[in-house]
Amino acid sequence: MFHSTNNRFMRLLAFITILSSIVYSQTGSISGKILGKTGNEILTGANVIVEGTRFGATADLDGNYSIKNLPMGKYNLKFTYISYNPLRVEAVEVKSEETTKIDVALESSAQTMLEVVVTADALQNSDASLVKNQKNSLDIIDGISGDMISKTNSSDGTDVLKR
Repeated sequence: MFHSTNNRFMRLLAFITILSSIVYSQTGSISGKILGKTGNEILTGANVIVEGTRFGATADLDGNYSIKNLPMGKYNLKFTYISYNPLRVEAVEVKSEETTKIDVALESSAQTMLEVVVTADALQNSDASLVKNQKNSLDIIDGISGDMISKTNSSDGTDVLKR
């Protein structure tokens, strides 16, 4: 009886081994290059995801990506990169032991601005602003800056006038 059970176990183990090798051999891969549409810039670090699966890849320094060991079938791919519009490629067929090549060019989503205006208020309590006001004035003026007041340790305007 022991011999019979051992024989069944060996047959089951052989069957599982053969079945797993058949299933594993029925996989393929998808590879390609991800570029930018304008100027064909290489998009290092761009992502590609096989929708509905756990498979995906990131583009290398040359923009190349590769997704291996995908079961045979048709898949939708989604390509993304920062400041570029996402791109979806549908019905990509993966065949057994073959590599399907899909090169894509993503379009930039950056918007150009017509004009940038930067405004700032000048400091009015510094020594430099006091000298500038004196220089640009048509009248003869004198004053004391906030910087000078803080240096003299004066608590109010009367202390400043006394000094």
